[in-house]
Amino acid sequence: MSRLFCALSVLVTCRSLPHDAASCDEKSEEMPPSFLQGQLAVEALRSHALSAQEAEASSGNFCEAGKLLPKFWLIGSQKAATTSMATDLIHAGIGAACGVKECHYFEEEIPVPHVYPRRGIKSIRDKQKWLDSLPDCPTNGTRVVGDFTPSGLSNEDVPRLLAELLGDKKREITVALTLREPVARCESQWHEGTQNRLKSATCPGCFGKSFDEDIRTDLGMHEANLGLSLMIDNSLYVKGLKSWLAAGFAPKQFVVVPFKVYISGGAGTVCHAIARRVNASLNCPTAASHRNTADNRHVGVRDPQLRDELNKLFELYNNELYEVLARAHAQGMTLMNFSGAAGNASDVQTWLEGTW
Repeated sequence: MSRLFCALSVLVTCRSLPHDAASCDEKSEEMPPSFLQGQLAVEALRSHALSAQEAEASSGNFCEAGKLLPKFWLIGSQKAATTSMATDLIHAGIGAACGVKECHYFEEEIPVPHVYPRRGIKSIRDKQKWLDSLPDCPTNGTRVVGDFTPSGLSNEDVPRLLAELLGDKKREITVALTLREPVARCESQWHEGTQNRLKSATCPGCFGKSFDEDIRTDLGMHEANLGLSLMIDNSLYVKGLKSWLAAGFAPKQFVVVPFKVYISGGAGTVCHAIARRVNASLNCPTAASHRNTADNRHVGVRDPQLRDELNKLFELYNNELYEVLARAHAQGMTLMNFSGAAGNASDVQTWLEGTW
């Protein structure tokens, strides 16, 4: 090992520092050919790696180690037109990074078949496992892939883990989120949980005879702070957004889409905004493609006292959301169809309450 170190030292010194050429040649001749050949092999491998990195960068593809990284992330909110947006963007030309709409990279693997397998990426130590699951970097042309898992906003581990995996590349992705009036989003989740009999997975506690009964139960679980509430906790959007910003993602990377903006004629505008950000030519739709017919039966919270309790709870978080969105908008965050003053929380409130 010491002889190899000496050989490498001679070559590095000769290549990087001012020297007498004749003296350098003499020192090199003293080294056995096998050591010199080994150094040349090392340098060839390093040159090949650098060439591959340069090729990936020059191709315009978002790649690392020969794998195509997801450049677009739709992180939620669940039951706020995310299926519609994902369907439209996939049809427009953004590929699904794992072959299906939702990759669930950062959720525990479960030993039962599921349409969207959980992939169990829990730390930077799992990076190779993550890379192995991704498509190869294209050698010809450009391609953009994304992940459309709508729990990325409510799962506060996701931004931290993604930032670790992407490293310096984390500022190159585009993140989109949809926002819906909180109680309406809760009721949509309740309809899905009761209709599809996925109560334990989609809506824990949705076993009652009415939305009022189950949202009251969910409120109790939220107040107990045991992490068991999904309806209410998934509607506290500001908590998730702050986690993404705290993980080092910049406001200018985000596109915020109110629910009614998307389903009421804004799908094409949103798609074009995303296409510009990911630098892709997309075949954008003229209208949202998917409608959840269960939403047609929304009745809201009927009990006045329960309605007041929920409104007070959401008002606290929503007011903070308006402030965070206003500050972020002043730093480059895109708020679709917003025409108010930059940094003005009151204008953001008016915009959001009229469009979500």
